[in-house]
Amino acid sequence: MPRQESRIPEQRRIYQGEGSAEALVNWLNLTKDKDGKKRIAEILRLLAQLNDLPSIKDQDLTIQERTSYARFESRFSLERSLDKALAYYKMTPRIVVTNDPQRRVVARWMPLDSYRNSKKRRRAKEQTWDALPDDGITLPGALMEEPRALTSVLELAESGLVWKVQPCECGKFFFKRFSHQRFCSEKCRIADFRTSDEARRKRNEYARKLYHLHKSGKVK
Repeated sequence: MPRQESRIPEQRRIYQGEGSAEALVNWLNLTKDKDGKKRIAEILRLLAQLNDLPSIKDQDLTIQERTSYARFESRFSLERSLDKALAYYKMTPRIVVTNDPQRRVVARWMPLDSYRNSKKRRRAKEQTWDALPDDGITLPGALMEEPRALTSVLELAESGLVWKVQPCECGKFFFKRFSHQRFCSEKCRIADFRTSDEARRKRNEYARKLYHLHKSGKVK
C-alpha cells in the first residue's frame, strides 16, 4: 500500500533561547553597520570566553592562590575587557506607553540624542534598508539598531544563553542548538570536514587501500 502523507504540517522544533536570539542573529548577519557589528561581536566573544572558564570554589584554592589570585587572573582580565567594551555605550532610560488597549508602560534603555541623531547612525540604517531583500524586511531584528542589539545581548546574558550565539567559519552568526555545534549549516560543516586533517587522513587511507586492491588484482 502506498504510504499516506500526514495532513498535519510538520513544525520545526524550537530550542530554548532560540526565539529570543533570533533578532540578534538576524541583525548580526544583515546589518551594514560594520563598526556596530564589530563592537557587538567583541562583547559576545568576551562573554563566551567568560562562560568557558571553570567555576572556582573557595575550598578548592590553596593558601598561596588565595593571596596571589593566580587562578582569578584570566577572569579579571576578561571582565576588564568587557567593561571597556561596554563603556562605549551611552544609554538613558525611557518610559514608553504602548498603543495597545491596555496602554501598558514599558521601560527601555535608549541611546542618547548624540547617537540617535548622528549622521553615522542614519547612514548605517539607510544602508541596511537598501541592502535587504524584499522578504528580509520582515525578519525579526533586521532593521533594529546597535543599542537594541546590545539590549538583546544583555537579556540573553541574564538568561545564561548568550554563549549560544556564535560566529561560523563562513562569517555568519548562528544559534547553537547543541553544545557541540560549530557551523551554521550542513554546507559549512561538510566544507570544513573536506579540508580538515581528519578528512585528509581518511582519504589517504582509503586511497592506499584502493591502490593495494588494484595491485593485488582483486579490483580492476
